[in-house]
Amino acid sequence: MLWTEHQKRPGGRIPREVYRERCQDEDGNRYTVIVLNDEIGVSTYRLDDGSPVRFVDDCEFEVIATGKFLSRCED
Repeated sequence: MLWTEHQKRPGGRIPREVYRERCQDEDGNRYTVIVLNDEIGVSTYRLDDGSPVRFVDDCEFEVIATGKFLSRCED
């Protein structure tokens, strides 16, 4: 994925992908959450379409734009 100017962190730090989490919403729709770290170790979370996601706890993420909660899939 190429990073645009608005996706870079302040100071020009570009995050790198660490891993991906398979998740689903309460309706069973599947999503992929990408976990990113920049060079100083700050984590950010995005869907594979680039939408920002907030880490809630070890089992859940929240899509910032919609407020929809996503649970990690166990399969």
